[in-house]
Amino acid sequence: MNEAWYDILLSHKKGVKRYGVEPRLVFPGTGRVQLRLWSDNFYPAMGWMAPMGEYKIDIRFLFTAGGRAMKIAAGPFKIDV
Repeated sequence: MNEAWYDILLSHKKGVKRYGVEPRLVFPGTGRVQLRLWSDNFYPAMGWMAPMGEYKIDIRFLFTAGGRAMKIAAGPFKIDV
């Protein structure tokens, strides 16, 4: 109900990656979205508890509000996942 989350598996390979989200969300008013970031840089024998890595991320949200296309950028930041 006006809340959703997406699990995004980040690639440890250098380069620009684009991640689309499906299904796309539709909120009649306000809503909340959680992005849960995971790394694909792990040791299979240790599972998800292995050291993962540092990522430089620039998140951009594309959405429609009031019939207008909008884009919001978080700006680049680094994160340990």
